[in-house]
Amino acid sequence: MLSACSTDEVKGSELELSPKETPTPSPAIITHYNFIITPDLSNRLGSHKPVSDTRIVNSLLQDILPNVLVDKRKTNQKDTYGVSFISKAAINQYSANVEDLKIDFNRFKKQVDRIDYVKGRSSGATLSGDQQKFVSEFDRILKVASKAPDGADLWTYFDQGIDNNTVNTKVDSFEYGGKHFSHSFRNIMILLTDGYIEAGMYGKQACVSGNQCYYLSSQRIKSFREAYKKSGESDMKLFFSKNNYGIIPAKNPNLKSLEILVLQMEDRSLNQAGSATQHPTDMEIMKLFWSDWLEKSGVKRFDLRPVLASEDDTKKVIKEFIGA
Repeated sequence: MLSACSTDEVKGSELELSPKETPTPSPAIITHYNFIITPDLSNRLGSHKPVSDTRIVNSLLQDILPNVLVDKRKTNQKDTYGVSFISKAAINQYSANVEDLKIDFNRFKKQVDRIDYVKGRSSGATLSGDQQKFVSEFDRILKVASKAPDGADLWTYFDQGIDNNTVNTKVDSFEYGGKHFSHSFRNIMILLTDGYIEAGMYGKQACVSGNQCYYLSSQRIKSFREAYKKSGESDMKLFFSKNNYGIIPAKNPNLKSLEILVLQMEDRSLNQAGSATQHPTDMEIMKLFWSDWLEKSGVKRFDLRPVLASEDDTKKVIKEFIGA
C-alpha cells in the first residue's frame, strides 16, 4: 500500500531515521524504475503468437506495475513507463500519441496526489485510465503497423537511438538526520522482436573483417549453420569465436546503464508442432550472436527469450528479470 508522506518520513524512503543516528560512510540508494517498451514494428507483426505484444504490455502495466510501485518504497515513487520507437519516423508514420504512451509517477510533488492517482480518487487523470489509454494506443499502433510495417534497424537504434531521453542516469542525493541518501533509476527495456537484426544494408557491404557484420538475417544464420557443420567442430561457441563471427558492437555509453529483456524471439527452424527441423536451431544461433553482441556493446544485463506459450509464463519471466 502507498502511504501518505508525513514530516517524520524520509524523502523517498520507507526508513524512519533519527537525527541522532550515526552517518553511514556511503549513501543509501533508493532505487526507482524506468521501464522502456521497445516494439519491433517490422513484418514480424504478421505472424501469430500465443501471447501478443499488446498482452505483454497489458501484463506489465496491470499485474507487475502495482507490485513494483511499492517495492522497498512507501513514498515519493519516481517510476516511469514509456515506449521507445526503434525508428523515430514511426511516431509520425503511425500518428502515435506519445502522451498516451507514458505513465510517470515522478510528476507528483505531493504523496497524497500520487495516492489519489493510484486509487482513482483524482479529479483529473487516474492510473487505471492511463493504463487503458496506454494499452489502447499501443495496440492501435501495432494494428496499423501490421498492415504497413516500419523498418527495424536495431543496430542503429542501439548505437544512436538509445539516448539520454531513453535512459535515466540521473542521481539525486540528499541528507537526512546525518545520513546520506541518493535516488537512482534501474533502466529496464522490454524489447519485443523476432531476433533477426535489421540494418540499413546487407551483404558484404554491411560487414567488416569477414564475419563481423551489422545485421543478423535468416540467410546469415543459415550460412553460419552450414559452415559450423562443415567444420566438424563439436563446440559451436568455440567455432564462433575462432572464426571471428559476430555483430559489430554498438558504441553507446548509455548501454552500460541499461538492462534488456528480449521477448518474442522467433525460431523459424521449428515446425508447427514445435519440433526442430535443423540443428543447431535458429534460436541457439541467435542467442550466440545476440549474447556476444550485447556483451561487447557493454549492456549492463540482459536475458533472451523465445516466444512464450502463455501469459502466465510471460509474467513469470518479466518478474524474474526485474526481481519483483
